[in-house]
Amino acid sequence: MDFTEETAADAVVASFAGTADPRLREILESLVRHLHGFVREVEPTFEEWEQAVGFLTATGQRCDDQRQEFILLSDVLGVTMLVDAINHRKASEATESTVLGPFHVAVHLTGSTCTLPFVSMPSAARFVAGWCSTTPPRMRTPVGQLLE
Repeated sequence: MDFTEETAADAVVASFAGTADPRLREILESLVRHLHGFVREVEPTFEEWEQAVGFLTATGQRCDDQRQEFILLSDVLGVTMLVDAINHRKASEATESTVLGPFHVAVHLTGSTCTLPFVSMPSAARFVAGWCSTTPPRMRTPVGQLLE
């Protein structure tokens, strides 16, 4: 098969023909078709593609056994909440299963280095949780304080 703009996705999908797990094959085929469609739509330059690869490489380099930056990237892109919504479809009267769920309150305290969202707890206490950033070095430190 010739590898052209029009046949590129088909050529890659054909390489998955021997994938034993049918669900994995379905996911890979869909991923390739959507990714190729995206690339055809935005027509990135080589410089833009190198920047994208550099971004993904840097993201991977920041991962270790204590830190998983691709989960955060998934959150930023809204994919984590979409997967959660798909896997926890709800009746109209039910509450959301993620950050928009029953304990979410859209109020934030903002300090010079911290943004702390108030999260209501089922008990009479309130829990403040958030992330503080310090620079340099750039670190994210979890912060929590139980208030009465």
